[in-house]
Amino acid sequence: MGLLINAAWLCAALAAALRVETEGGWTAILQALDGSTYIAPRVVWLDWRFASQSALLAKRTAAHMVAVRYDDFDGQFRDNPTASGSEEGNAWAVAYSFDRGKQWRFALEWLRVESYVRARVEAPGDSAFASETRLEFSARYLLRGSF
Repeated sequence: MGLLINAAWLCAALAAALRVETEGGWTAILQALDGSTYIAPRVVWLDWRFASQSALLAKRTAAHMVAVRYDDFDGQFRDNPTASGSEEGNAWAVAYSFDRGKQWRFALEWLRVESYVRARVEAPGDSAFASETRLEFSARYLLRGSF
């Protein structure tokens, strides 16, 4: 006789953040998160420990804003950094945005993520490491209200 559990998910985390804004238009944000998550499909318990830290520095001048952000993340399957469900990595983002009046916002963002995911290796010779870069432009029109 076994215990049947239908898709249960339990997550617990501690989070801390600090935000500092100056009269000169500078904003700095520091964040940290540490926790665990448990997933129980049927009878097998799956558990991960995770942690992430990030730092953002932004400067606003009139309708222009430039921001730089760094993230570091780590997830360990069953507290084992070498298990195939574990991963770790970091990311850098640099963004520029321009508000054209109250309804238009244009933004350009560069993002680079480097990660080491053990489950990525499917065959001998595959690399668990990946480096990905994205450049994105967006234009947003607000039908009502302001940013």
